[in-house]
Amino acid sequence: MPKHFTPCIVIPFYNHGSTLAETVSLLLPYAYPLIIVDDGSDAGDASVANNLEHSHNLVTVLRLEQNQGKGAAIMHGMRYALTHGYTHALQIDADLQHDTEDVGTLMESARTHPDQLILAYPVFGPEAPFERVWGRKLTTLMIQLQTWSFQAKDGLFGFRVYPLQETVAVLNEVTVSPRMAFDPEILIRLIRHGITVVNVPSAVQYPTNGISHFRYVTDNAGMVAMHIRLLADAFISPVRSMFGSMKPSSWYTMKELGTPWLLRMLFSLGKLFGKQAVRLCLSPVLFCLLLFKRSLRRSSQHYLTRSLRQENPPTFKQSFSHVRSFADRVVDSVFAWDEARISGPHPIPEMSTLRARLLNGSGGILLSAHFGALEFARARFSLVPQLRIKPVMYHANSKTYRGFLEHVNHQAHDNVILIESISPATIIQLR
Repeated sequence: MPKHFTPCIVIPFYNHGSTLAETVSLLLPYAYPLIIVDDGSDAGDASVANNLEHSHNLVTVLRLEQNQGKGAAIMHGMRYALTHGYTHALQIDADLQHDTEDVGTLMESARTHPDQLILAYPVFGPEAPFERVWGRKLTTLMIQLQTWSFQAKDGLFGFRVYPLQETVAVLNEVTVSPRMAFDPEILIRLIRHGITVVNVPSAVQYPTNGISHFRYVTDNAGMVAMHIRLLADAFISPVRSMFGSMKPSSWYTMKELGTPWLLRMLFSLGKLFGKQAVRLCLSPVLFCLLLFKRSLRRSSQHYLTRSLRQENPPTFKQSFSHVRSFADRVVDSVFAWDEARISGPHPIPEMSTLRARLLNGSGGILLSAHFGALEFARARFSLVPQLRIKPVMYHANSKTYRGFLEHVNHQAHDNVILIESISPATIIQLR
């Protein structure tokens, strides 16, 4: 979470000379720096932006020599903002369609929820074109299918506040559409990476002199292509991860498997049909992982060889049981946090010794062989102040899972001491 809140406003601009000056005049009273990204506008319109930069010290104009698309302009503006010390960027159009009176509400939401995407969703008036209203509903439905999440109430409304560090990190990992499909695609990408959404209602305005650069044939085709690509990616990525590097790695260098939308889907399944349904669905996935991911299989066999001390090498069946018990602990920890949220803490008889030490003020250190086991204990004791467990976690390879636990129960984040690296400096930090 950022320690400070330093926001700016990014305005993608392409031949909106007739409305840009009014847009800027409505935004200046908020006193936020304005970054106008001129996406290859004609000379006359470009001069409007340049004049605004010369007239107001809050205005900065960035220029792309050739028109690259709305998405390209926004990405250029966000990267510039991050490198210049801003933590958040509010995206707003230059055509007066977005209600600038809601800027304060969006920024305050971002200040309160600095790690989340603040998403304005449109409140349509009677003048709203029928095709736009229903086009938004269809796009939002596609986003819900591709993320297995109902967080976002609208996917096309380009009036939102991005946490810059997290967003630019996603942009550096994947290729995002540079044109009109940018708004729904970056939303999908951020949700898949564990960023949660805060929805804020905002009225949509359709000014009589408004200029729209949305090309119904080309841009709609781009939207369809984007959705097909992301749907395919949702199924291909887990398979691709199975055939990843065959080189054995240390545990802290291994990338976590799974995606937020898959975790949410399994969690919803478990809420409806119980944990056994989740375990049933996980079994074929774990079988394929063990079969095709050689590094996982070798790590399991190495552990079992040391722990079982048997003459013959561990069998595939033994490794599968080992990996499945590993997954079972994760499932138990997730539902333990959900149970704690609903009904409160439950004592664990096996931990009576630790409980007694904590209650008399002695304290103690609990060593866990697996993240899930520790989370299970924390969830059971989460609402008992005298039994706080403050875990020390290396979280670089478990950010998706940590974000999902916080989605299940916000207390999963409480008292956690996160470390980014493992070195002698870590010991000094923990002291």
